[in-house]
Amino acid sequence: MSEALTDESIQFLLPSTYGERLFFLLIAITAGVCEEIIFRGVMLYYLSYLPFELPIIAIGIISSLLFGIVHLYQGWKGVLLTTYLGAIFFLLFVGTGYLWFLSSYTSLLIRSLYFCLIREVLKRNNLDEIKQMD
Repeated sequence: MSEALTDESIQFLLPSTYGERLFFLLIAITAGVCEEIIFRGVMLYYLSYLPFELPIIAIGIISSLLFGIVHLYQGWKGVLLTTYLGAIFFLLFVGTGYLWFLSSYTSLLIRSLYFCLIREVLKRNNLDEIKQMD
């Protein structure tokens, strides 16, 4: 994970001002809510009404794998992690019946922690590079 985070080509994506951070938070919330609707709500509905019957476990595996694949831009470790998280969110949704409360809140929390981690790693890498220049 740290190899991808040291790439300077993504630094421009990270917010640096208060306004950018606020906008970034709104985007993260929107992404989390939309992903939950698509990968847990809509996909469960459509895969349940196919001409043939799929067990709920198969639907969970399919939706989790697709959730992981759309995060391919994060590399293979990111795909594996998001596939695993997708399965957890699917189980939360199926177990509770609440798409919004548990899975969206958990998704937002994990997404926020992930981006905070990226920011800290990039900060440390920049500080190390500056110290080496001195």
